[in-house]
Amino acid sequence: MISLSQQLIIWNKQLKLNNMSDYEHKAGNGSLFRNSNKTPENNQPDYSGQIMLQDGKMQQIAGWVKEGQKGKFFSLKLSDPYVKEEVKQEVKADEDLPF
Repeated sequence: MISLSQQLIIWNKQLKLNNMSDYEHKAGNGSLFRNSNKTPENNQPDYSGQIMLQDGKMQQIAGWVKEGQKGKFFSLKLSDPYVKEEVKQEVKADEDLPF
């Protein structure tokens, strides 16, 4: 049986491995992680991650666990990385300020 402190060390190592922002994939390699936001009500992938193609282009990868005639399998989708658009806020003129 694993002690609580040993389990905490394992969890800490897993958290560090899941922080992929500093990790650089080699060409032809990628990583998939379980999607903690997946619920039966939404259509989010069961797994998501990143993959670097052979040409060096980074892609997002999403995977859904499906049931087929021969058992369970992954349905995969590659897409360009998501880039969040910056929301530009308009600066009001000084005369619009209440003080």
